Amino acid sequence: MTLKKWLSSKVPLSRAKTRFLVEREVCLAEERVREHCKALAHQLATDSFNHVNEAVAASNNYSVERAREHAEAAAEAAELSAVRVAREHAEAAAEAAQLSAVRVAREHAEAAAEAAELSVKQVVRAEIAQTQIGLRRLERLIQGPKEKIRTEVESESSSSPASQSISELLYAAIEERFRGSQEEISARQEEYLSEARAAWSGTSHLPMLDIACGRGEWMSLLASEGFVVQGIDSNSVFVAECEEQGFEVSEGDALATVSTYPDSSFSLVSLFHLVEHLPLEYLESLFGEIKRVLHPDGCMIIETPNCASLSVAASTFWIDPTHPRPLHPEVLAFLVERAGFTSIERRLLHPVLPSGFDADSFSGESDAVKAIANVVFGYGDIAFISRSA
Repeated sequence: MTLKKWLSSKVPLSRAKTRFLVEREVCLAEERVREHCKALAHQLATDSFNHVNEAVAASNNYSVERAREHAEAAAEAAELSAVRVAREHAEAAAEAAQLSAVRVAREHAEAAAEAAELSVKQVVRAEIAQTQIGLRRLERLIQGPKEKIRTEVESESSSSPASQSISELLYAAIEERFRGSQEEISARQEEYLSEARAAWSGTSHLPMLDIACGRGEWMSLLASEGFVVQGIDSNSVFVAECEEQGFEVSEGDALATVSTYPDSSFSLVSLFHLVEHLPLEYLESLFGEIKRVLHPDGCMIIETPNCASLSVAASTFWIDPTHPRPLHPEVLAFLVERAGFTSIERRLLHPVLPSGFDADSFSGESDAVKAIANVVFGYGDIAFISRSA
């Protein structure tokens, strides 16, 4: 009898029997529970396995999907990175271009400022020169003609080495009459332009100095070539004439003026028809100062009457009343060498021929006749182109 039948029959049992039935029912219940738990466990295991498979499949699918997403993300990131790098390079290029433009603009601005400064300096220098010219003219007007002549005579007698026995106005008139027109003198002086060009380029464009510049023919010729030139003359009439042409000219004694210039400050120094007016001691000092102020690659040009020609020494030389004595070319060459000039080129210029004769007049004569003709006539002028190197 089972516990369930006993309970429904209500038959009385002993205590032991009752206990036996209860314990057996408990065992059966436990057995059923175990079976049920085992079946449930099996079901749970099966479900778990299925879930695991599903989970694995889902994981694989998920991995592929995630891989695809990562790949797309990586591609997008690479594209973004390339865009970023390109943007950075573009920005860097733009910045570099901007900096380059700024630098170029700064350089142009600096060049413009420098040019403006040079232009201002040139304008100021020109204004100063014009002011000085005006002051000199005003000073002459204030002094008056008589006082001016008296002062000039006193100054020349005390400072000038040459004997000046006539007024400056008279001497200027004699030069105009006998030396030749300015056009004729300029045409003759074109002979020396090649030396001037070489000196200008060889000394990095140093200025040129014309001592005893007179009416300014040589300075005008140099200025037409683009050279910077200044002059010295003791004749105030000539100084005023040159200043009216716009040239910078110092009025005064040649040696005293040259001695104020710094060393190696000129590319060329010229003396046209000056040395024959000066004594030897003065010439020696003047050549020494010229050697000092002349650049080593510059040159000195001297033109003077050729007193080796009898026609010059005995006749035309004395047309200028301020000539004290003839200066022989050999003595002049000696003084130039003594001053330290080592390269001296001589040029005989402007043939002297009597009326009715030409350059071929003595071509058929004997050598003796030609030699005599050369001594009697020869050339009117001689030039010395001297260099220190």
